[in-house]
Amino acid sequence: MKTNRVLLTFLLVVMALCAHAGDNNSALRKSIAMANAMCPVSLGAMGEMTSMTYEKGDLIISYALNEDVISVEALKNNKEMVRQNATTMVRNATGDLKTTFDLLASEGAGLVMKYIGKQSKAKFTIRFTAEEILRASIAPEEARDPMASLKSQIEVGNAMLPTKIADGMEMTRAYLEDDYLFYEVTVDEDLLSIANIKSNRPTLKKNILAALNSGDVSTKALKDLCKSVAVGIAYKYIGKDSRQTVTIKITPSEL
Repeated sequence: MKTNRVLLTFLLVVMALCAHAGDNNSALRKSIAMANAMCPVSLGAMGEMTSMTYEKGDLIISYALNEDVISVEALKNNKEMVRQNATTMVRNATGDLKTTFDLLASEGAGLVMKYIGKQSKAKFTIRFTAEEILRASIAPEEARDPMASLKSQIEVGNAMLPTKIADGMEMTRAYLEDDYLFYEVTVDEDLLSIANIKSNRPTLKKNILAALNSGDVSTKALKDLCKSVAVGIAYKYIGKDSRQTVTIKITPSEL
């Protein structure tokens, strides 16, 4: 889902660049400087990560967002939900990602995410202290629940919908049902035919699989999370006027 990709991409970029940085402050600073030298980093339709710096004991990530995909105002209006989602991801982190959080916490480094809308220039900033990172990362085992993480991300994503995903298509909601993460898409039947979508279902499924396997780090993270709880991904297309539907399912084994 596009709306949770900013957080996921942020976490995974930090993981890749800092996980092997070592256990001292200079190594952390060096890794952050290396990451900053790579900016701007494209996040696809969402926009760009414009900088990564280390200031006053905080790792600061700055983003420029395309507001037709992600609304800065929606982030502002759902600040606590965004914080809850990020906390859940920290709590459920494993492997290199957990190593990254442990490194930041051990150095007393917080996380600051700064977002600016390309069109409106609206700004939104959210900060996590080292103590908050540590508290989440050392949560008891029973609190580590990948399904809770998936549900939290869906909740954040729904707060950002509806959003246009293509000409004549608007994603209206995401939800879990029958072991699938459903993306519900409303189709403008003046532009697109539900019957045509149905007749081209094999090709559409092939295109969806290609997008899911594109190598985008945030998409991979979502796929891995879904597979960890045996949840597939489905797109349900609904005619705006006829209410006819076409559903395309990707099973967990196909992800």
